[in-house]
Amino acid sequence: MALAGHGTGLVSLTPDHPDSYCGRFTPDGSTVVFFRRDGDVYSVQPDGRNLRRLTEGNQCVECRLSKDDLHGSSDPPALSPDGEKIAYCARVDGVPQVHVMQLDGSDKRQLTHLAGACGRVKWSPDGSRIAFGSFVGKYPQLHLIPAEGGEPRQRTHLEGAVYMLDWRP
Repeated sequence: MALAGHGTGLVSLTPDHPDSYCGRFTPDGSTVVFFRRDGDVYSVQPDGRNLRRLTEGNQCVECRLSKDDLHGSSDPPALSPDGEKIAYCARVDGVPQVHVMQLDGSDKRQLTHLAGACGRVKWSPDGSRIAFGSFVGKYPQLHLIPAEGGEPRQRTHLEGAVYMLDWRP
């Protein structure tokens, strides 16, 4: 993973870890959060110092539209609006579930315990809820869960997949 420097070209943040993807800056710009092909979440400072592995054993890299989706697409972690927490997916008993942790990797908590795979986590603008997709039948549907935990609520009942999601500002 690389960053464009201020007139200095690219700066490699992970020279010893080439399979690093989907970097996201914290709101204050002090940290970049990303994931690797192993599915784990990492952080690094924008100058490449202090590379930290925040999770281990997630095994969750891709979001797939259906059981027949052979390609899938990247399913990166999401930063809370205040930059203090990370929402991400990790496999539990083989099923991707939504988790949250502090920016430093502490206080890891599993939020969902659903039968269907979860993915595409996205914080609400006020940081109070997390939206995500989870399989209900053949395709993933939109769900919401309080950021502090609780019961997820299914918000769509479509004949197709909810693939990308975002919050209206």
